[in-house]
Amino acid sequence: MTTPHYTDKNNFEIPLELKDKLKSKGIIQKFVKDNKYNYIKIELNHKYEKRTVVVSTNNITNWTKFHTLVEKELKYEGFYEIEDIRLIQNTIDDNHELILGITYDNYGDNYNNNLEEKTKLDIVVYKYSQMGKGPLHEAVIVDGLPFFIKYNHNLDTYEQVEKLKENSRILRPPTIEEYPYPSYAFESDEELEFFIQKAKEVTLDDLYKYSKTIFLRYVDQDGYIIILLAADVIWTYFQDLFPATHYCEGVGTNDVGKSSIGYTFEYTGYRVIKGTAISGANYSRVLGSIESGQCTIIEDEGDNISEDSEKVKILKAGYEYNTKIPKINMNTTNQDQKWYFPFCYKMILAEKSLKEYKAKGLIDRTFSFPCRPGKVKYSIKEVVSQNINKSPKLEKSYEELLCFRKLMLCYRLIHYKDLLPEIETGLKNRDNELCKPLLQLFYNTKALKNDIIPTFEEFVKQRRTRKGNSLDAALYPVIKNHVFAAEGLNSETNTYEDLKKKKKSVKVVFSYIWNSIKEGEIEGHYDEKKNKYEYVTVEHGSLYINSLPKIISDKFTAQVKKESYGRALIFDVEKLERFEDLYSATHLNEDKVKIEVKIKTENSDDYDDYDDYLGLRTNFLEKKSDNKCIKQGEREGFDEGIKEIETELSRQKNNEIDRRMLQYSSELSKSSESSQINNEEEEI
Repeated sequence: MTTPHYTDKNNFEIPLELKDKLKSKGIIQKFVKDNKYNYIKIELNHKYEKRTVVVSTNNITNWTKFHTLVEKELKYEGFYEIEDIRLIQNTIDDNHELILGITYDNYGDNYNNNLEEKTKLDIVVYKYSQMGKGPLHEAVIVDGLPFFIKYNHNLDTYEQVEKLKENSRILRPPTIEEYPYPSYAFESDEELEFFIQKAKEVTLDDLYKYSKTIFLRYVDQDGYIIILLAADVIWTYFQDLFPATHYCEGVGTNDVGKSSIGYTFEYTGYRVIKGTAISGANYSRVLGSIESGQCTIIEDEGDNISEDSEKVKILKAGYEYNTKIPKINMNTTNQDQKWYFPFCYKMILAEKSLKEYKAKGLIDRTFSFPCRPGKVKYSIKEVVSQNINKSPKLEKSYEELLCFRKLMLCYRLIHYKDLLPEIETGLKNRDNELCKPLLQLFYNTKALKNDIIPTFEEFVKQRRTRKGNSLDAALYPVIKNHVFAAEGLNSETNTYEDLKKKKKSVKVVFSYIWNSIKEGEIEGHYDEKKNKYEYVTVEHGSLYINSLPKIISDKFTAQVKKESYGRALIFDVEKLERFEDLYSATHLNEDKVKIEVKIKTENSDDYDDYDDYLGLRTNFLEKKSDNKCIKQGEREGFDEGIKEIETELSRQKNNEIDRRMLQYSSELSKSSESSQINNEEEEI
């Protein structure tokens, strides 16, 4: 490799070598880089009125942006031939080492550093926060160029970052062509600054009203559906702050508004990818292996999801933030294994709902709603269509959607590190797991009490109704009756406390349970002539005498034991009692759902619940906490120091302004007096 030649370091003006074509045109008299003041200077001939163009080379962080700046300055000075501009830009490219200040002495180091960076993996990410441990970086487009933006709370401003360099990889934002959804594109730094400032002024209630207004304009569905969608849009911007998410499923035939729901959510939610026939591999590739919650996914035409067992597993696991899915690349020599993060909010739009017996776990994580035909004033498809010659009215509506997205992203940046309140909801188990995150986000807002709580109560009622129609709910009362009867008790008049006084575990002959089912305790049909080992239920498909004991064992933690008379099931009474909260008639009664959101109270120190066996609390955890407090105190002290310095600088600046104003007034006064004396002398 040849080393570039550099001129004398003591010469501040270094001539830049011109291309032959540019020389032959004769329009350049002087083309130099000034090392003292860090600019390039171009002196032009008479064709351009012997003008001089000066472009600063300080803090060049993006070469493309520097190119644009050069072109802007040339046009400002009257360059009207594009070919001349391109020749000058090519000359700048040929002399980039001189312009960037890479000298002979440090050229080798720079080359080695560049070589080292080339060996690092170059990975595109939409957002990065070190799994919430570091500052949040969001990928955006500013003035046509890709950047990460992060918000600096100490300086109360945002910063632009081109790349994030780590030990083994370089994370970069996607270019505008690499986005699988409409990018968050800001026309200029000024526009970005405007939305950052606006995001500081709005409240969560303001944003919810904005979101709800958008859905009411483009979607005509029942009120509780509109409320859920409007609140979910806001929630998707903070999904990575919570341990779990619920899913949504919109079901209906053609022409019932499913597409309108999908398009409206796509152009309002957080980095929404809307697609059809998304495979399990697609989910992994889109969500990536860097960090959870990279985007939001809407799967349209999702009628066959239940038939894809691999995808069902990914969706079941993907509602939890910490979930990881292993994948091996068989096309590489060493068959690399990667761990992917499937977590994000997902919506399914389909003509048929998910099948209970094939996707039960997925259904349990999903709020399902029916879609009906409606009338809307505006067509969301026409608004978001990318066709040319769109009417000004449609273009304005489209810009309003983009403005909402930009405002939400800036609001996320500013409030990402806000502490979330610890709340109680009055719900239990999966109901609480699915509802609590959104209730937590909207705590202490008007929207929570007026809209969100009543809506969630409606969806919890629907979940319990659906759960009441499940096989588990059908089996539980049959099993409970026989467990109590085995000890001479009645399940309707006696309680579990009565049963526990007699036995801690109870053995039930399986044939008793099978006979009760055949006799109609679970609705269905039994045909001994056709198959005496099968019972065909109305709701749950076929049950078989050989496999049912295993099903009961798996679902209700029973032990299967072979006896001389056949198989028996041994139930732990205390464990069985816990299913009372899931499948009892009292729990499944849809009229008794009530959500009460309040701040969680701590009656005692969490550490008092267990002994400090290994000395971790005394020797490590408390010291770590103390060190954190000290560092926090140092940080706060540093921040206070910064504020004092800024205050002092501001005071000095104001004093200087006052001094100059006084000096200016004094000079005006003297000038006035001198003028008056001159006038008097002239009169004399």
